[in-house]
Amino acid sequence: MPILKDFRRTKEITLSKHEGSKIEIYDGIVVKEAMSFNKDEENSEKSLDLIAKMIKSWNFTDEQEKPLPVNIESLYLFDMESLTELSTQINEFSNFVKKKD
Repeated sequence: MPILKDFRRTKEITLSKHEGSKIEIYDGIVVKEAMSFNKDEENSEKSLDLIAKMIKSWNFTDEQEKPLPVNIESLYLFDMESLTELSTQINEFSNFVKKKD
């Protein structure tokens, strides 16, 4: 019988401007996540939502050391250079896995 489960691969990355950061990213998204995209959102919102869905976990906290959720609101807190680096690393990992398979 074929097994149906989340077969995505993950990889831990860091961001150069955030020493000690640990971000676990996926190599893709599953249908459930793709279906949750709001069709009325602008492209920039969709892009941030996609980035958030590609992150499995991270160790970012607020000033009270409370873990920040992986969502668009938390991504708004990044500077553009770090967000670009994060997006680039996600794309490179996803493309690497696709080529490998």
